[in-house]
Amino acid sequence: MNLLGEMAGSSAIERFAKERAEGLAVQITSAAAYKRANTLENKARVVTDVLNAEGYAATLAPARGPVGGMQLCQHNCPIEAVATKYQQICEHETRALGEALGVHVTRIATIAAGDGVCTTMIPDLVPAQRGTQPIKT
Repeated sequence: MNLLGEMAGSSAIERFAKERAEGLAVQITSAAAYKRANTLENKARVVTDVLNAEGYAATLAPARGPVGGMQLCQHNCPIEAVATKYQQICEHETRALGEALGVHVTRIATIAAGDGVCTTMIPDLVPAQRGTQPIKT
């Protein structure tokens, strides 16, 4: 990657990061289990399975706290050395996960930034689907 960056510049790194993430999204959305998934949780389980197949040692658990949702943790990063230097790889990966799940996800920690695990929050859609009550004044 350093050679790629030196020879082709930062635009080549950006293109690599984007194409890598798009490939991950295609792997997820092409999985037979994804096509059968009828809930966000089932889709998130497919994401976990695909990440595990790629060596990320991923887990999925309910998120703690008042917001709810799910917490996707990647306990290993097979490309840690590259991602540490080129963190746009993590940014594109996060975007791809959200696109595959059909929701906006938030990455709150990355191994590349020195955290112990990569942690992505997947929101609970139930409150949003119920709607909100007007505020009484």
